[in-house]
Amino acid sequence: MKFSEKLKMFRMQKGYTQAELSKLIGTDRSNISRYENGETSPDIYKAVKIATLMGTTCEELVRSDLHKEI
Repeated sequence: MKFSEKLKMFRMQKGYTQAELSKLIGTDRSNISRYENGETSPDIYKAVKIATLMGTTCEELVRSDLHKEI
């Protein structure tokens, strides 16, 4: 699963709107939309804030191969 898909899934599970999440991490709602559409990614500081709010790690948000054997 891609970062954009995971972000949307976690956001919806937590019950945040894009506007609410954007305020919590200090960005515009349109940026959340861009993240979820795969058009861009947050900087590392915003990614850490997102992961913390979602109760996960940055690694879990960005890695698509966590369940594959290395």
